[in-house]
Amino acid sequence: MKKILMSLLVIALAVAVVAGGTMAYFSDTETSSGNTFTAGTIDLKIGLFDGADNLYWVDDPDVPNVNTYLDGVWNELVNNLKPGDSATIPVLIMNGGTIAGVADFHLTVTDNDDNYCNEPELAAEEAAYSVGNATCGPTGGGELGANIDVVIKYKDSTGAIRDIYTGTRTLDYLSCKNLVAPVKLAGGDWAEWLITVSIDSGVGNIIQSDSVVCDVEFSLNQS
Repeated sequence: MKKILMSLLVIALAVAVVAGGTMAYFSDTETSSGNTFTAGTIDLKIGLFDGADNLYWVDDPDVPNVNTYLDGVWNELVNNLKPGDSATIPVLIMNGGTIAGVADFHLTVTDNDDNYCNEPELAAEEAAYSVGNATCGPTGGGELGANIDVVIKYKDSTGAIRDIYTGTRTLDYLSCKNLVAPVKLAGGDWAEWLITVSIDSGVGNIIQSDSVVCDVEFSLNQS
């Protein structure tokens, strides 16, 4: 009988502990407070030089076109073109953010105009298109975009110059094509697009007085 009573007492104590008893094991708690998550940035900037050759960086709407970017002998290249002209235009870019990105170059030709025809150009156009079919109106029909040859290279942050494509392409050919740099541009690093434009010496009079207008979009995209 005593054994039975003792067993019942042990069971009752166990139930009491499970039902409402507490343990006093050792413990220790550490708390990490104020955890913050912050988004990084990508911020493409274009490099310009002032009159004292000091480099500074700009964003839209301060990115210039080639006519205001170049001056002196450079300006002659874009405003008074002739067969045999050639020059390389460097465009500096920088990732002013913290996240690496891939640089893109996108060119769109918006106008190709004949403007007018002087006597040598009229003769050249009639020889090319037959008499009476010269494209000498003020807008459209210009041949300059098809005769400006373009080579685009990319100078990365290490100074290595990389080809974007093999061979020469015309301005018209490159219109609406997206050219992608072969390496990433890390946050804080700079690089250069090297744009070489030229006109073959054998083009002749057909481009006289012609003009071509294009938009160039530089972009930097998270990779």
